[in-house]
Amino acid sequence: MKTGRAEAEGADAEANSMSEPHIQTVRISGITCGACVRLITRKLSQMEEVDAVVSVDLNGLVHAAVNKTCTEEDFEQALTGTLYTVESIQ
Repeated sequence: MKTGRAEAEGADAEANSMSEPHIQTVRISGITCGACVRLITRKLSQMEEVDAVVSVDLNGLVHAAVNKTCTEEDFEQALTGTLYTVESIQ
């Protein structure tokens, strides 16, 4: 059982791992053309957690550099008002 300082350090380490920059892969349906790619790139780039959209392909695979792990709901909210649907996060 952790107590005192060890417990606090463990909590800090866990919080930091959640905010470490990393790549998240998202599968999004409805991407059919270059305009779709540009719109998705713009929408996801506006997310506070997303540092950069690394790639979006016509097969629906999106790679985003994030500073905090995003949920499916986070990505869905960013795409509100579009015809795109988040299928999964890998």
